[in-house]
Amino acid sequence: MAFSFHHFQTAHKGLYAGTHLGEQWIHSRYNMPFLRNHVMENGIGVDTMETSTTYDRVLTLHKEGIASLEKSIPGSIAMCHISHSYHEGACLYYTILFPMDEKKPADQWFKMKRTVSETFYQNGAPISHHHGVGFDHKPWYVKATSQPALSGLKAFKKEIDKKEILNPGKLFH
Repeated sequence: MAFSFHHFQTAHKGLYAGTHLGEQWIHSRYNMPFLRNHVMENGIGVDTMETSTTYDRVLTLHKEGIASLEKSIPGSIAMCHISHSYHEGACLYYTILFPMDEKKPADQWFKMKRTVSETFYQNGAPISHHHGVGFDHKPWYVKATSQPALSGLKAFKKEIDKKEILNPGKLFH
């Protein structure tokens, strides 16, 4: 069955918004990093996190992700949108704006990162979608991945990166 906007609108109370918003985003999507720097210089923190889940769990993860972000930093505003969609599920992309703790901004950020990462883990969602795992997400990646899989990935990296050039000592060591 082909996708029908009429069916979507009636069955799911959807609204066709046209193409203008997407076209506008295409032309301005790289402005955000520059805007973020100016906002942060004025005491407002900005960060993003992303994960994915199956469609039957999107609404629960959306709600719990927003709640954990806002709980982690009082006075924050958390938002979420679907950035990628697939046959089985979607990527939830969270953005948070928050009043920065000027005395301990790193502690504040780590608390937020731990809180939402634990929410993703508790919901069976990957620690990352397209930003990659990296050093900050390593504890949840290790918790969510079986020991045989970690051993296999470690052996694979050792085999293809004999000189330890690719992210040395970060995810596998």
